[in-house]
Parts: sequence; C-alpha cells; structure tokens
Amino acid sequence: MSFTENNFAEVLIGGADSGSVTISIPAGHSIGCVALERNFVGQVAGTFSDSAGNSYTPGTFTTIPNHVQGCGCSLAIPNAVTSVTYTTGTPGTDAFFLYVWDITATGIISLADSDAVGYISSPATTDGVTTKSLSVTSSDAFFFGAGKDWSSGNLSAGTGFTQDPVDVSNLGEHKAATSSGPVTFTSVGGNTVSIAAMALQLAGTGPTIGILISPQPRPVYF
Repeated sequence: MSFTENNFAEVLIGGADSGSVTISIPAGHSIGCVALERNFVGQVAGTFSDSAGNSYTPGTFTTIPNHVQGCGCSLAIPNAVTSVTYTTGTPGTDAFFLYVWDITATGIISLADSDAVGYISSPATTDGVTTKSLSVTSSDAFFFGAGKDWSSGNLSAGTGFTQDPVDVSNLGEHKAATSSGPVTFTSVGGNTVSIAAMALQLAGTGPTIGILISPQPRPVYF
C-alpha cells in the first residue's frame, strides 16, 4: 500500500469555542481532521484551520441533540504547520475533541468519501458503531476516523483498524484499504457515541488506450 501515517495528535478543549492541537506536519504532506463536539447551545458545523493558513475541504458534518461530529482535510499542503485548529459553529460549546492525522502517499491523494454519525444508543456488538460504506474507486486507499463515547464507556478499534491514542473512551484509528467499506468501532453499548471518518485514495489516471494504425501501401505509378 502507498499510504503512510506519519504522525497523529488529539486534544480535548473544554469551555472554549476554538482550540488547537500541536503537531508538526511538513509541506507536501496531507492533513486529516475529525472534531467531536458537545454543545448544549446549538448544533452547527465547525471549521478547520492551521498555523500556516492552508485551506481545508470540509467532509460530512452531522448533528444530534447536544452533539456535532464532522471531518475535513487539507491535501498536499503548500506550507508546513505546527498546529491545527477547530472552531465551533455555535459559541457556547461545552467541550470538543480534535483529532489530526499527518498522511503521505506515493502518488497524488484525493478525497474519496466521508461520513459522520451520532448514536443515542450504540449497539454492544463487534463493529456495531459504524459509518456508511465509504466509497472508493481506487484499490489503494486510506481510511481514518475517530469515536467518542460521551458516557465514558469503552471503545475499541474496528476490525482491521489500528488504534491511534490509548484513551478507551475516545480514540482515533486508521487502516489501508483496497475497496469501499465502513469505518467501525466497538462499544460497550447503551451510550451516546459520536463518530466521523474519511476515505482518501490515490488519484488514478486509468488505463492508457492506444489505437494502432497500420501503414497503408503506397500506390505504384507506371
């Protein structure tokens, strides 16, 4: 597989409408972000930014009562960063988690798909907390996502995923992928769980189609 996770960081911001995670990401790398927010005032999608002013493409944001969850990315950043920031869409947030991935690949990365889900009651089954099937058109893809159990229950990484942090109530995860599929987590069940995830892929050029033209015989004049 062509993708590499070079670095990962996450932070909990409490009682503030904007907050940053410290992470060093060189120019040319790509940045993936997830924000999981608890806001008792309003549910409006937030925005991502960074210390170098790189632009971010928002992924899916969804809301449930008192919660906002969503993701975004900045691909092949022109400027190196030392921090990434999330700003809430509605002032008065209680707290949010910000997760950031530093990603590279041996090729041109494009955004394939994303999803965000809020569960009032999560099923206590393996891979029971899940996004939709994230659609990719390349056999060389990278899935990443994060989940938070707001009732402080335990989460574990989905089947085939590598867990990023060690906190069992909130965690990030990633994996290399060869086809479309969901990003999944397992929880103890019965709790409010938020998740958001993205799929990146290598931008392919497709097969080269050529037309062979046989030389025509030249006329002979007498």
